[in-house]
Amino acid sequence: MANFDELILRLHADYPEEHARGKAFERVCKWFLTEDPYYGQEFRNVWLWDEWPGRWGPDIGVDLVAETATGNLVAVQSKCHARTAPSQEIDSFISASSRPEFTQHLLIATSDITKNSETKLTHMASSASVAELLPSWAILMSDSANANL
Repeated sequence: MANFDELILRLHADYPEEHARGKAFERVCKWFLTEDPYYGQEFRNVWLWDEWPGRWGPDIGVDLVAETATGNLVAVQSKCHARTAPSQEIDSFISASSRPEFTQHLLIATSDITKNSETKLTHMASSASVAELLPSWAILMSDSANANL
């Protein structure tokens, strides 16, 4: 078993190409959202974008879709970068996830995001009355960094 930091290092070693690493990290995020004691109870379904029955086209910013216990849909973006996640990628998530079917948004990232991206996400949360905006790097790194995976 490895801890979270070891898992991320392994992803970077096994998938040096960013796109392939991102796809692998999406599967890790799906596993985390279904198996974590907290999130596993919060979500009754978690789909990779290509698995979600309601998808309207190719992945243009939303990587996963989670259905809450009450039936609401959460747009999820996962970012596995060694450095700060590029703001244009966060912008794509903001744009793609502002559709009416999504009532919440979740960002799962292994790195920091830019101050500009943080401001946009915060504004999106307040203007769209999003019930929960989670800077994933804080949750995953603090809650799971030393957890056995």
